Amino acid sequence: MKPSTDAVKRHPLVTFFALSYATFYFAMGMRELFPTDLWFLFIYGTFVAALLVSSIQGGPSARRELLSRMTRWRVGWYWYAIALGFPIALRLIAFGANLALEAPTPSASQLDAWPDMIASFLFTLIIVAVGEEPGFRGFALTRMLQGRSALSAALWMGVLVSGWHLPLFVTGNDPPTIIPVIIGGAVMITWVYINTNGSVLLTMLIHASVGATPEFFNELSDGKYETQQTVLLAIAYCVMAAVLVAVLGPSLKGRRLSPESATAPVASSTAS
Repeated sequence: MKPSTDAVKRHPLVTFFALSYATFYFAMGMRELFPTDLWFLFIYGTFVAALLVSSIQGGPSARRELLSRMTRWRVGWYWYAIALGFPIALRLIAFGANLALEAPTPSASQLDAWPDMIASFLFTLIIVAVGEEPGFRGFALTRMLQGRSALSAALWMGVLVSGWHLPLFVTGNDPPTIIPVIIGGAVMITWVYINTNGSVLLTMLIHASVGATPEFFNELSDGKYETQQTVLLAIAYCVMAAVLVAVLGPSLKGRRLSPESATAPVASSTAS
């Protein structure tokens, strides 16, 4: 066995995150030096890293298992409603709270731009969610759930995914105030993931639903009110995560649902 592949098998998570961070940080750095949106395609580095480490760690069967999670659609219809509806509901709550705190009421012409959210949803689903979720959830979260509570795994994922976004915070593409959204969202995603037998498809839909709304709702406010709305959204996500933990406990398991296939090892080696 080659020392390099032996190290990957012993430390698949470390290897995955190192590759994921390296490819995205490199791409965002090059984007600043040579401006073009094509660098954003390096977001697929996270997906490729998951495929590569899966193949080294568990062979073709582990790779097939990872890919199969992306099309795992046989779940209750209510999980689709949750995946698509929860992020929009939280955004509407933050928007309503912003209006209550004296943000200006949007004009009819501003509200008429709502179909733009459909295009944002499709872009986020095809580019961003496919690039991130199979790696972060299908690969990393599955392994983090081994020997940890779902809550612990979710919080670790939230912190690590926030760190992956660091170049976007530095360049101003995303405000650091979305970190609580990422961490609170990680709790929601983990809840859905373990209760849908490890469906990456559902996590991709959540991600797309989250990504569909920011541009539209931010354009309804401006200046301090846009920042205020983001802070309110962060609070909404933290409250949502706290409620899930209070109701379900650290296991985040719902009744009549079976998370075994999401938490089962996909390879015989250590998950660290």
